[in-house]
Amino acid sequence: MHERIAAEPYGRPSDGKGAAKAFAQFRAKPQKERNAILTESLAKLVGVGMGGKDANPLAEMIGSLAAPDVRKVWKPTASFLKRLKAGQLDAVMQHIDGDQLPSGFAKMKKGEKVERLHRIFAGEKGIPPLTPQQKARADAWLPELMEIAPLKAPAKPKAKPRAKPAPKKAASAA
Repeated sequence: MHERIAAEPYGRPSDGKGAAKAFAQFRAKPQKERNAILTESLAKLVGVGMGGKDANPLAEMIGSLAAPDVRKVWKPTASFLKRLKAGQLDAVMQHIDGDQLPSGFAKMKKGEKVERLHRIFAGEKGIPPLTPQQKARADAWLPELMEIAPLKAPAKPKAKPRAKPAPKKAASAA
């Protein structure tokens, strides 16, 4: 957390005067600073989890609405790739190549696989030569837990069938 945010009195003031003063100070800040404070506060309230059964539906919804482009700020490095198992590296290369794993990649040592993938993600040309489609898949690849699923439209409530009005009884002649 930024020092300036930690020092601000935006906790839970115990009295109304303190809350009003803190809110007035908050509103006096530039919009960019207010947005940073609000974003950080919201992020603290929404526990993200690690996906799967730990996934937080609210966090997933916010991620879908915000639609962040993770690859603008992160790309797989050799340090990251070294932490993957050989089978996971094979799956990454298969994703980049398309339908099948390139011949010889599965037989490489783990360090060679890491080096090859690192060079691809770093954008080094010619090693191995990539088609435009392969380059696009490499540029878009994210680990599963970093992927943000598109927002699903909320289910429409089913309309309740209306009861037909009972037929009116004819007035009896008396």
